Amino acid sequence: MSQPFADWLRAQAAPLWEQIFAHPFLRDLAAGTLSRDRFAFFLEQDYYYLEAFGRALAIGLAKAPPPMRPSVAAGLAVPIERPHHRRLAERIGLSPDRLEAAVPGPTTLGYANFLLATACLGSFGELTAALLPCTWTYAEIGVRLAGRVADTVYREWAEFYLTSGYAERCRLRIAQMNDLGGAAGEAERRRMLEAFITASRYEYSFWQMGYQGEAWPAER
Repeated sequence: MSQPFADWLRAQAAPLWEQIFAHPFLRDLAAGTLSRDRFAFFLEQDYYYLEAFGRALAIGLAKAPPPMRPSVAAGLAVPIERPHHRRLAERIGLSPDRLEAAVPGPTTLGYANFLLATACLGSFGELTAALLPCTWTYAEIGVRLAGRVADTVYREWAEFYLTSGYAERCRLRIAQMNDLGGAAGEAERRRMLEAFITASRYEYSFWQMGYQGEAWPAER
């Protein structure tokens, strides 16, 4: 393979990613017309999802190649996104109790369970491929929205993904993906691609859920 493996994965998912970057949720957020109710729902669901992301990474730590374990462990020790969500929730009047008690919708639960199942049943390479679209698309969203968001709350949300800590975490995961893909056999690379595409589909579905709202068809 002539190009870095992560770049190859990104190219395979390019049509999906372009739909993410053009999504009405992000368009309205940039314009300042996204309703606070939609943003609050998104924060609640993403807060739940981020816990599952961390749990999947913790499970993956045991499978990581020894040279990668310190960086994986560092990511677990410094959870940077959930505190950011708590600050934003406070700014829009969303109580910490409500954030913690949020019930995951079908898309959120499906995405979370996909990550956890991949962590438990797949290789560390598959898990890295499943986790990477979240980190990488948000880094690109931060760049694409830079200087375009007028609303102060939404600008604070977007600018977080431009911070040096987040950008460094993204670069590290891309480098890990390149190393893992370069060392993998053809069958393993196919499984990594499948995990990467599935996660990218969930990323799009998550924005769609945030924009349209989502509830279980039948409540207990």
